[in-house]
Amino acid sequence: EPEEPADPLAEGLVAYYPFDEDAGDASGNGNDGTLLGDAFILDGVLVLDGDDDAVDVPRIGGDDAVVSECSISMWVFPTADLSGMQFAGGMNTNGWVDGAVHFKLSYGIVNAGINGLDGGDLQGTTVVMPAVWSHMVLTISGTEVALYLNGMLEDFRVLEAPLENLILGGATLGAWNNGGDIQREMPGLMD
Repeated sequence: EPEEPADPLAEGLVAYYPFDEDAGDASGNGNDGTLLGDAFILDGVLVLDGDDDAVDVPRIGGDDAVVSECSISMWVFPTADLSGMQFAGGMNTNGWVDGAVHFKLSYGIVNAGINGLDGGDLQGTTVVMPAVWSHMVLTISGTEVALYLNGMLEDFRVLEAPLENLILGGATLGAWNNGGDIQREMPGLMD
């Protein structure tokens, strides 16, 4: 008899931003985000014009909290061709400190940079097309880091040792907050 599928919202979820009315955290953990710039919510999605718009999200667990395993997923709908932009959108830890996670698009391709991960960024191969919804996932376990786009594995790396100082949150959705300067903005929608 097949196993009952797990409810992804029932166990282990630390933040969930459905963008129903605002940038509130629907996980019940109180990790509410704050809209920045001209970002707004329309019909259940985050709308970004690509000019200083983003969502600021708190560091999960408090100012010094770190994790060793996590998954981050999001839907993106770029309203422009991102193939000419070095980095755009995603979820990026504010600053570039030990354990920072920058999960984004690089030249329109899913990419993850983790400060402390040997071998540089993970880089997918499939271009995210403009005006199309795409699902991006980053998974980090004790043994592997993997990138997925629309359910397909794009890149992975086997770890020699677990990453034990990952910063989850303390980040910006849709851009990167580099010391108060919003950069790498993605024009489009996120969910």
